[in-house]
Amino acid sequence: MVVPNNDSPICADSSNLESDKKKPVSILENDVKIEASTANIKVGYLESPTQSSNDKKEYRVIKLPNGLTALLIADLHTPLGVPSETQEDNKVDE
Repeated sequence: MVVPNNDSPICADSSNLESDKKKPVSILENDVKIEASTANIKVGYLESPTQSSNDKKEYRVIKLPNGLTALLIADLHTPLGVPSETQEDNKVDE
């Protein structure tokens, strides 16, 4: 999860995006391909929502330069793959 250096909202300056669109360059950062035209977009980090003590998910609320507020949810505690109950339900009777 990306965590900002501080929790204060950051104003986005999209004036440099126009020049980035002319140069289709990709950046490889932590095994994630990021297009250069979106790599410089800054977002505001807002207060995380109140969550239950039983909720193990991680939440982050961001405000994008276009005014959209988005809730990002990371569920790092869900096992990978299909749960065994689902595998049983998907068996075909012959």
